[in-house]
Amino acid sequence: MAEPTLEGQVASLEDLMADVLQSLVFLREQLSEQAARTDQRLAEQAARTDERLAQMAARTDEQFRRTDERLAQMVARSDEEFRRLQERLAEQAARSDEEFRRLQEQLAEQAARSDEEFRRLQERLAEQAARSDEEFRRLREQLAEQAARTDERLAQMAARSDEEFRRLQERLAEQAARTDQRLAEQAARTDERLAQMAARSDEEFRRLREQLAEQAARTDERLAQIAARMDERFRRTDEEIERVIQEMRHEWGRLSNKMGTMAEDLVAPSIPRILRTVIGCPDDAVDIVAVRVRRRHPETRQMQEFDVVAACGEYLLINETKSQLDARDIRRFVRRLKRVREYFPEYADRKVIGCIASLYVDPSLVRFGERQGLIVLGFGEDVMDVLNSPEFTPRVF
Repeated sequence: MAEPTLEGQVASLEDLMADVLQSLVFLREQLSEQAARTDQRLAEQAARTDERLAQMAARTDEQFRRTDERLAQMVARSDEEFRRLQERLAEQAARSDEEFRRLQEQLAEQAARSDEEFRRLQERLAEQAARSDEEFRRLREQLAEQAARTDERLAQMAARSDEEFRRLQERLAEQAARTDQRLAEQAARTDERLAQMAARSDEEFRRLREQLAEQAARTDERLAQIAARMDERFRRTDEEIERVIQEMRHEWGRLSNKMGTMAEDLVAPSIPRILRTVIGCPDDAVDIVAVRVRRRHPETRQMQEFDVVAACGEYLLINETKSQLDARDIRRFVRRLKRVREYFPEYADRKVIGCIASLYVDPSLVRFGERQGLIVLGFGEDVMDVLNSPEFTPRVF
């Protein structure tokens, strides 16, 4: 059998090198796909990490928002407690921010290490490709210089090249497996740290809520006790003030009665209120309230004195005030009321009503005066009070 020519050997060698180059291209494509998958896994891991951080931040923000609302409600209760709580919350926020900062730094370092590993891998691949190109160049030079070498040498070289590529593929597969394992371990450690941080944050917030609830309960209890004591003090103060007012009014009544000025001091100031209460006459409709009015009868020329005279709307009220009241005083006053228009001709068209007043009025005299159609006044809470029954309507004289 004829030995292959030099051109045939060169052609066979070129075919072999073409196969080698094709294998290198295929290997590069596999490495590119592996790098793309690794980048995708890193991106997915980073997205999950960002999402978890965002969820934790949202929960933290919600917890702080609820805490701030509760603190805002407690501001009016205790400024000192609010200040201390703010300091604690600031410390907690600082710790949380520090933990998030450390976690971000760890993630950044991990990403940097992963990028560095990929960079080194790409550099090794580039070096390997450069070495392969250099070997190919040297091989071509050796083939050009040693065209007479045998097929056995070429077969050995081809076998050695296949073995090197196989070993390279094995190393790349091992490197990819180690990279995946490290990424999985790092992701597991990151998940574990996030879970621990979330558990610590939840526990701290639970304790803080319990402390706030206990503090609020104690504050509410103290406020309730203080309010109860203040209500009791106010009640006693009101009772004492009312007692003093009553004593002052009674003393005033006794003094006015003693000095003979009860009509001026006690009755006259109460007349507008009496008119408003009994006949519904508003205060701005009262034309006149006069005390110690002296009038002379136009025919008999007899002088008559009226303690209090008041005009309101269509009514003319005549009052008589007695230091001590009895039934005879009521009868005499009724007879005088029947002749009032003779002393007040300018009020002849008015409806005359009578009002009799005294410092102390026996209930039997109240009933007797009411039967006569008189308004009966006695000393009471509003200086002079109407003693008539609620359904009473004054008599028109």
